[in-house]
Amino acid sequence: MGWDEELKLDWDDEKSSFLKKTRGLYLEEVGRALLSDNQAVVFNVARYPDQLRVVAKYRRRCLTLAFEDIDDGYGEYIHLISYWDASAVEKDIFKKGV
Repeated sequence: MGWDEELKLDWDDEKSSFLKKTRGLYLEEVGRALLSDNQAVVFNVARYPDQLRVVAKYRRRCLTLAFEDIDDGYGEYIHLISYWDASAVEKDIFKKGV
């Protein structure tokens, strides 16, 4: 598992490497960029009530990141799940939120 102490981010290194190969960016790179972007839009999806999504532009791409806010009794952190190129609906959420 990867860990970013400053932003309190947690991710699976194998998944991150897989995403780099298949989508061009590491999961933690996208997580750091989108979660620190003040123009990013955070939203929920009813199908996944424990997850949050954030959509923002990064490197001339509009990306969506799925993540969870975790409080495990020892502290709070953000678990990065996955990212993808934003769908038309997600791009619309971004345009309306900015």
